[in-house]
Amino acid sequence: PDQEKLVATALNNLGTVLNHRAQYARAQSSYEEALALFRKLGSRYDEAITLNNIAQNYDSQSRYAEATPLYEQALAVHRDAGDRAGVATVTENLAGQDAAQGRYAQALTRYEEALATFRELGLLYQQAVGLSNLATLYATLGRYDEARSRYEQALSLRRGLGDRAGEGVLTGNLAALD
Repeated sequence: PDQEKLVATALNNLGTVLNHRAQYARAQSSYEEALALFRKLGSRYDEAITLNNIAQNYDSQSRYAEATPLYEQALAVHRDAGDRAGVATVTENLAGQDAAQGRYAQALTRYEEALATFRELGLLYQQAVGLSNLATLYATLGRYDEARSRYEQALSLRRGLGDRAGEGVLTGNLAALD
C-alpha cells in the first residue's frame, strides 16, 4: 500500500506538471490513474485533491460543465473529513470558474467565503492568494480602489512570507491599476 500511495502521488504530481504545460490529455490520464489508486487505497483526502486537480485541468480548457461536478465531489469529501482548508481551496477554485464565466456576484461571494476561512485558519499564503483573486475580480468590475486595497494587503502578506516572486507579480498588478 505504501508503494501504491507513492505511485499515486507521483502520478497526481505529474498530472499537475502536464496541466501547466498545456498537455491536457496526458494530464487527464495521469490524474485518472492516480484517482483509481487513491480510491483503491481508500485515501479520501488524496481522492479529493485529485478530483480538484482533474477539475482544474478541465477549467484550463474552459470545460466548466465537466469541472463543476468534480469540484462538488471534492467539496463533499473535504466537508465529510472536516477539512476546512480543503473546502476553502475548492470554493476558491469554483469562484475562479464563476468569474471566468461572468458570474461575478457568485465569484465574489465564494472568494470572500474562502478568504474568511483562510484567515480563521491563519493560512497566510492562501490569504495572499485569496486577496489577489478578489483584487483581480474587483479590477475586472472597475472597482479599482477595492482592487488596490486587496492587492496591497496581499503584497504585505507576500513580503512577510519572503515571497519575492509573489511580490513582483503583485507590484505589477498594482502598476496596471494606474
